[in-house]
Amino acid sequence: PRVERAAKLRLKDPTVSTEEAMKLAGFTAEEAKDKKKQNNVRQKTHRMSLKQAPKSSQKASQQDISSLIKEEIGKLEGKVGELVQSFEQRIENKFKELGDRIDQRFTDVLNILQIQSSGDVAEQKRGLEPRSPPKDPDSNDDILDSVQL
Repeated sequence: PRVERAAKLRLKDPTVSTEEAMKLAGFTAEEAKDKKKQNNVRQKTHRMSLKQAPKSSQKASQQDISSLIKEEIGKLEGKVGELVQSFEQRIENKFKELGDRIDQRFTDVLNILQIQSSGDVAEQKRGLEPRSPPKDPDSNDDILDSVQL
């Protein structure tokens, strides 16, 4: 216990000599001058300093790592936000393009139907049969007609 007290005194105030720390820890003047006992105090001081250093440096490194992680998370959140915004904009543009294409097709079909119906009305006025709608090229009607013959 006296060696440990002397080592603690040296750690608290490194300017105190080993001999002085030993005297303050309860060693006699004769024991404090003993080189072997002084060496024991120096070794204990060194071992205790090694135990204390990792704790403080470990806390500091944990704080550094924690702040770095928070910083990286912030950066990632910003990038994710940008990507989401970009993705939403692209989806909106695609929906608009699709809507425009559907509107154009719908208008084209209406125009074709209007042209066909106006042609049918004109033919009826002249006393002709209305035209039959154009045949679907994918239809199998021709094949069925030839088979029935």
